[in-house]
Amino acid sequence: PDMGGCPENWSPQSYGEGDRVSSMNLVLECNSWPLSLHCGQIGYEPHTDLATPGAWKIAWTVLGFCEGTIEPTGAPNFDPTSNVGACPEEWAAGSDTEYEEGDIVSVITSTAPIHKVAFKCREWPSSGFCGQFSPTSAGGNLGWIFMGSCDGTFAPTGAPAQFTGLCQYSKCDEENRCTDADVEPWNS
Repeated sequence: PDMGGCPENWSPQSYGEGDRVSSMNLVLECNSWPLSLHCGQIGYEPHTDLATPGAWKIAWTVLGFCEGTIEPTGAPNFDPTSNVGACPEEWAAGSDTEYEEGDIVSVITSTAPIHKVAFKCREWPSSGFCGQFSPTSAGGNLGWIFMGSCDGTFAPTGAPAQFTGLCQYSKCDEENRCTDADVEPWNS
């Protein structure tokens, strides 16, 4: 079918499931995970790699033909209903063990005005990519899931308070005779 204007041409970068590119006036869509991991790799470029002439079909599906370009869009509008609240700490480069499954980070997407978005580290084994790739860089979608925009920071927690009551415990002997005792907590 006629897909209208052509999206950008393929380039070696990180693509995710559903991303679209054009090649030879055809619109192609990146296949679902795990095949999507190939979409940005050299050797899977649609229609051009003579060393691996059909490999691109593993990563891409032809949707239809296109002509010209897609109209430019305006500045992005962020959906206020996708706001996740306070911004967690900003992502920092690290090792593959820096972040764990479920960790949430923020990334600055605009400095004037300031705008941040939050990402959550994927489940293992994909969580190994969270310390290697920024959520917004090529490869970021391997480890991170977009959550929404965020504002401000988390309020600091209060100082811990010393427990002043009694601790109760039960002690049982070998014949399952139990006694309860109150003990004062250790105090330094």
